[in-house]
Amino acid sequence: MIVETYHLSDSHVRAVIGLHGWRGNEFSMQPVAKMLKMEKSKWFMPRAPYDADTGNGYTWFSGSDEEGWRYQRTMDMMPRLFSEAADEGFTAQETFLVGFSMGAGLALLAAAALPYAIGGVIAISGFVKNPDLLTSLMTDESKGTPIMIIQGSGDSIVTPKKSRTTFELLQSLGYSVQYQTYDAGHKVPNDAMPLMKSFIEKGEHTANNISSDEMPSTV
Repeated sequence: MIVETYHLSDSHVRAVIGLHGWRGNEFSMQPVAKMLKMEKSKWFMPRAPYDADTGNGYTWFSGSDEEGWRYQRTMDMMPRLFSEAADEGFTAQETFLVGFSMGAGLALLAAAALPYAIGGVIAISGFVKNPDLLTSLMTDESKGTPIMIIQGSGDSIVTPKKSRTTFELLQSLGYSVQYQTYDAGHKVPNDAMPLMKSFIEKGEHTANNISSDEMPSTV
């Protein structure tokens, strides 16, 4: 398991596991960590275990809808990441998942499969591709994990319609979910940084959920 770490100081009160998108690597989430400027956070940024099917980089899920998907290496890796954070003294409530694109889908799946709640999940430009897999793995304890979905209104790769479906799925399963859109494409919106930082540092995930009726229109 290849994991890059990032921190601004030697005093840490929380762990953040950053999960890159398709064809990313262990350095792909570092710009996000730098933009958030969370001085008391230690980032753990793993490299996905599969080579990307096309081009350079790595992927969490390998295959296709036609031939099937391989993801067992990824699912075996996730508990090891949480153990690594725990070995450094971080509790479950001090541990957060931040994922982009495919990494966002993995963050939601991995958090749902945990037999305990963690500090929170931020899923950026991602969605749950296989709801049946998530519901088969999810635990009642994981429903205590607050979730924030960040979505670009102009994202043509993971559309607002896809992320809205994920929001509604998670809410129907009993998770506390927030949904926020930004004027952005398939990227981590710069304007989302203050909200993301507050979610992690200040516990502002306790705000009221957004109902389906309040969801923005899809594009």
